[in-house]
Amino acid sequence: MTETAAAREWDAQVEFAQRQHRRVFRDEDESDHWSGLVSSFRPPPDAGSEDPVIGYLRSVLRKDSILLDVGAGAGRLAVPAASLCGGVIALEPSPAMSAELNSQIAHRGIENISVVSSQWEEWAEEPVDVVLMSHVLYGAAPIAPFVRKAVEVARECVVAVLGLSPPGDYYHPLWQSVRGEDRVTAPSAREFERLLESWEYVPEIIELPGIAARSFRDREEAITRSARRLRVRLGTPAHDELEKAVDLALVASQDGTCHFRWRQPSASLLFRWPNSND
Repeated sequence: MTETAAAREWDAQVEFAQRQHRRVFRDEDESDHWSGLVSSFRPPPDAGSEDPVIGYLRSVLRKDSILLDVGAGAGRLAVPAASLCGGVIALEPSPAMSAELNSQIAHRGIENISVVSSQWEEWAEEPVDVVLMSHVLYGAAPIAPFVRKAVEVARECVVAVLGLSPPGDYYHPLWQSVRGEDRVTAPSAREFERLLESWEYVPEIIELPGIAARSFRDREEAITRSARRLRVRLGTPAHDELEKAVDLALVASQDGTCHFRWRQPSASLLFRWPNSND
C-alpha cells in the first residue's frame, strides 16, 4: 500500500482541517473533547431499530468470528454486534466513551466484548477476522499506514463506513457567523473511494439509508446543541453571534419541532474489501 497522489491529497486535506481546529480551539482543554457527545454514541435499547451497519454485518460475521471495532465509542455498533459473533474487541481511546461502553456491557450482561483503551496507531496488533472502521477515518493521517494496519490484521475483510459529508457538517454553516471563517471540511466517502482505487482495491460499495438530521425541540435546544458542537461558551460575544445565526437558520417542522433550513438526509457509504466476489 503506497503513498499515492490520492493518499497525499487526503493527508493534506486532513492537515488543513486540523490546523484550523488547533488554531481556533488553541485555548481549550483537549483532554477528552468527546465527553460531551457520549449520548450520541450509545447503543440503542435491546428492542430498538437495527442500525443498517449491523444489518450488513449479519452477512459478514459468523458465530465464531472475532470483530475489531476501531473507535467503538460508547458501543453503538459493538454492543449489538456482540450477539452476532464470538467476540468483539472494542478499541476506544476516549475515557468518557470507554466508561460508558463498560457501563453498557455491565448493564446488559455482555461477556464477549473486550474494551481496549488505546489509539489505533498504538494498539498492539493481533489477528482478527473482520476490522470495522465506522466514521473514524475522517481525521486519519497519514492515511496509508492507518489503513494498511487494518488490512494486515484482518484475516477476512475490512469494513469501513464514511459519510458523503463529514461529521458535524449540519453545524458548519454557522461557522462563518461565529468564527469569522468557513469550516474546513475533512475528507469523506468519495475521497476514500478514490483512495481505495489508487491502491487498486475493488471494494463492495453500498449506499446506506439516509439519516435525517435531528430536529430541535425549540430555539433553546438548537442554541445549546450548536454551542456544544462549535464549543462556544455562554456569555461570550461568540455566543451572542451564535444566537443570531441560529435565529436566521431555524425553520419550523411540521411536527412542531424546528430545524436548520439547510437540513437534508445524511447519507453514508459502506466499503468492504476484499470484496466477497474477489
